[in-house]
Amino acid sequence: MVKASKKDIKKHFDNGVKCYKAGKPHKAIDSFSEVIKLDPDHASAYSIRGSILSSLARREEAIADFDHAIRLDPKDAAAHNNRGNAKLALGLKKEAIEDFSEAIALDPKYSLAYNNRGNAKFALEYKEEAIADYDQAINYNPKYAVAYHNRASAKSSIGMKKEAVADYDKAIEIDSSMSRSYNNRGSAKEDLGLTKQALADYNSAIQLDPKYAVAYYNRANVKSSFGQTEEAIKDYDEALNIYPSLVQAYCNRGNAKSSIGRKQEAIEDYSKAIRLDPNYEPAYYNRGNARHHVGKLEEAISDYDEAISRDPGLVQAYYNRGNAKSDLGRKQEAISDYDKAVRLNPSFAKAYNNRAVTFSSLGKKQEAIMDYSQTLRIDPKYTISYHNRGKANYDLGQEQEAIKDYETFVKKANKSQAHIVDADKEFLDEYKAAKEAHPEKPLPKAPDSISSELDDTISANPVTETRSEAILFLDIRGSTEIINTYGGYHFFAMFNYLESIYNKHAHQNGAVYKKGLGDGFMAVFENNPGAVKTAIHVMQDLNKYNETAEEKSKINVRIGIDFGETKVAPDNDRYGIPVNVASRIEGIKPEAFRSLVAEEEEFPSENRILISYIVYNSVKNDPDIVCKEFGWAEFKGLEGVTYDLFLVDWANCKKPRNQD
Repeated sequence: MVKASKKDIKKHFDNGVKCYKAGKPHKAIDSFSEVIKLDPDHASAYSIRGSILSSLARREEAIADFDHAIRLDPKDAAAHNNRGNAKLALGLKKEAIEDFSEAIALDPKYSLAYNNRGNAKFALEYKEEAIADYDQAINYNPKYAVAYHNRASAKSSIGMKKEAVADYDKAIEIDSSMSRSYNNRGSAKEDLGLTKQALADYNSAIQLDPKYAVAYYNRANVKSSFGQTEEAIKDYDEALNIYPSLVQAYCNRGNAKSSIGRKQEAIEDYSKAIRLDPNYEPAYYNRGNARHHVGKLEEAISDYDEAISRDPGLVQAYYNRGNAKSDLGRKQEAISDYDKAVRLNPSFAKAYNNRAVTFSSLGKKQEAIMDYSQTLRIDPKYTISYHNRGKANYDLGQEQEAIKDYETFVKKANKSQAHIVDADKEFLDEYKAAKEAHPEKPLPKAPDSISSELDDTISANPVTETRSEAILFLDIRGSTEIINTYGGYHFFAMFNYLESIYNKHAHQNGAVYKKGLGDGFMAVFENNPGAVKTAIHVMQDLNKYNETAEEKSKINVRIGIDFGETKVAPDNDRYGIPVNVASRIEGIKPEAFRSLVAEEEEFPSENRILISYIVYNSVKNDPDIVCKEFGWAEFKGLEGVTYDLFLVDWANCKKPRNQD
């Protein structure tokens, strides 16, 4: 065998570099592969081919190449750094930090590695540590615009808005083409109340990048706040043309259309948002409001139900559902909803007022008077309650108190209440005339009580940074039947027990966020193995519990897991395709599969864990996790994309150390 000449190796290596610089990555890969074939110990060829593979999102192959490069040259700081980037893109944040730290140990002034380690720490919510790394990156490279941008984002996330703006300023000073810095500086300025300056920043971001959907979305929000509704709608349109799955843009465009009376179009936008993300409660709530306004009260109530099931603390939904039920004559149910609203928010003046109106309609005048009085204690400027309390007092024959309330309302009412004031003045005149006339002359009828209007729509949260994360949805099976049969207290005792099991395992496996959904929750994990192992251990613990539990107390669940890029709201809630997909996986039925690898009768209706292919690909080589391919499905609202799904055989997976 003739040994390859250095000249041949150099020719292929130089050609690989040339192709890469010319934007021909696949030809570059071929050239570096030829180098490796001729010289299997060529560390640089592995390292550069790994970088190209990583740029093509072929992360696992890239990591394998970086592994080779590092074995051949353990002191190659760049290879450690680049392997860290590939791992970070796969959600392996802690492993990525190890690589970045090794790169820094080899080259203590490696500003790029400090920046990248900061990114990994930020993704793990170690925000102060991330800022310290960005500090070091900037210290060693004062012209590092991206590090200023990243430090600004970290500062903004912990409320340091002014400091964030200063860092975005510096990033833009160094590199005025950074459209993301203009957009994010705009968001920080909005939070500081500098909305006109924010608008200018969004304009700059769009000028630099006319396809920047998030900047159009953010600019639309500002225009909407300025009352420039038609212009805002145009910007939402543009954002959605560029990024058709931007759920928040449909929601806020619906709000804008609703505000100018285009209720049916608003309903269509909210429906599109729900199709993209069936767990996005603001869209259900806002659609409920729009349907209420057009008289579709039963449909409105259904939407409020959906919103509340996803966010049991959504006080406005209880209040508005109470209004809809009251309008339908379901007065006692309405009172129950107002009760919940004021328990959640004891300062909710409108809810007290409307509960009082409902009490009054049921003849419970004294209870009504108490609620009107509470409304006025909370908000003395809520003048309609003087009018309404006057009506309740009058009906009880407490004429002096009634007249005093009506006179107070007439005196304190605002301009928008002029028509009510006119009616009250007319009543007061008739009352005085009647009292001055013959004592037997009947007194005039008092004006009716007036309910408060619906509470406002909810705007979608502004879009912040994106992250690659595992999303887990868990649902308790038969929750409605449990509540109807055994009561809410029994169900919540079961839910609390389930939550204690989940918390025990989740905290050990990299869980970063959890959101309650009424009969289950959505959870976010740093990586796929953490999410899958948590699901397995929860299922194993529940199985052990169910063996001895009474039938009525047995907890049966379904779990679905997906991985991908999520959008993180300021309150840490998550949005995006993987959230949508994980929810669909959790609830899928056998008939929804387009193709089955396993038999349909093998598919459990409960106590199952289903994962997508991208999740399976991350855990398939883990001996502690046993999976079985089940088939592929296509989900409504995500037509054209097929999902290979795998059933986790949790009973035959390794049990946690604290379980037999």
